Amino acid sequence: MDYKKLIEKYWNGETTITEEQSLKSYFNSDQVSKELLEFAPFFQYMGVAKEETLPTDIPELIRKDKVNLKPLTIKSKLITISRIAAAILLLISISFVYTHFNQPTKAERLASYWAEKEINDPKLAYKKTKAALLMVSKKLNGGTAAALNQVKKVQKISPLNIKSQ
Repeated sequence: MDYKKLIEKYWNGETTITEEQSLKSYFNSDQVSKELLEFAPFFQYMGVAKEETLPTDIPELIRKDKVNLKPLTIKSKLITISRIAAAILLLISISFVYTHFNQPTKAERLASYWAEKEINDPKLAYKKTKAALLMVSKKLNGGTAAALNQVKKVQKISPLNIKSQ
């Protein structure tokens, strides 16, 4: 029998019960080949583990544990509820502190705002700068025209109307 293929079949979960029993008996014998010797402890343990039993029955263990259980008193319920409330309050305060202190500062917000507005294309930057300077020039020229009108109004006032002191 080809035990190497049978082991592959076992690891894939495709063996029958008789094939598994033949594997266990093969690895528990003294005729295990050297190339399959590494699998022997696994199959040998399977035989030993099957024979192990608990020192007492499970129902007896359950009865033993039930005897030791105490009913919850109001005081113990309040303590449990206060512990849960304290844990929830701690989680809420940690999340508040984390979100509060994790906000970007005003300088960081301004830096990111202006980083978004940065123009990387030189031709577009030239056009935008030219338009901005043209607008400033128009505003300055408009201001000088308004100032010139005010000067002309002052000059229209005759020196005779001004009383000397």
